[in-house]
Amino acid sequence: MRIEDPKIVAALPELSVELRRASSLAELTSLAIGGTTDLLRIRDHESIPGLLSLLDYHGVPHRFLGGGSNLLVGDGELPWIVLQLASPDPDVVLEGNFAQVDAAADLGRMVTYCAKHDLGGMEGLIGVPGTVGGALRMNAGAYGMQIGSYVREVKVYRAATRRIEILRGEQISFEYRHTSFAPDDMMLAVKLELPSKPYKEILQGIRKDMLALISNVRERVRSAFSVELEHEVVIWNA
Repeated sequence: MRIEDPKIVAALPELSVELRRASSLAELTSLAIGGTTDLLRIRDHESIPGLLSLLDYHGVPHRFLGGGSNLLVGDGELPWIVLQLASPDPDVVLEGNFAQVDAAADLGRMVTYCAKHDLGGMEGLIGVPGTVGGALRMNAGAYGMQIGSYVREVKVYRAATRRIEILRGEQISFEYRHTSFAPDDMMLAVKLELPSKPYKEILQGIRKDMLALISNVRERVRSAFSVELEHEVVIWNA
């Protein structure tokens, strides 16, 4: 779909929105599948209510796109435009044990950044693809931890009320791979409280978890198929 109305195009810069014509969603999704449409990159959270009012007034159908992980999109010209948050710089701000993180931030890079500043708890998510916003929506977790345990506040755009709201952690239900966010809620940012943990200790924990995972996979394959996996992963002990 193309935004043809000059009134919409003219209003976008004032809303801190960048228009990218004929964007291929195959280049924006992890499965590299998807057709083309106009893409609106949102650089200011506070402009979202005004932007959506503008699009609705002119009858422009739209969908929100996060990091594009595990998303299947049809081929050809798509019948709606796509809205996506642009990650700010910096997208992670630390203050003591608190991390203020933009929803568009890459999850793995966020975990690594916090770890290098001696903040742990999230290292189980180091290899999980996607954005922080995606991790929040489905309460991502691994190795016995989940992101919801560290959430203190979430900034969210609620389509039902057409407003941006700040939700406290206790106002949100975090369950196994599920949260109480509405399907049309748009994650904007999150405030995490993380425990202090030396970077070296975090690395040792990651190594231990990965070795346990490799051993578990080998044992499952051995039990199910009576074969031994090749040793693709080589560990050099320090």
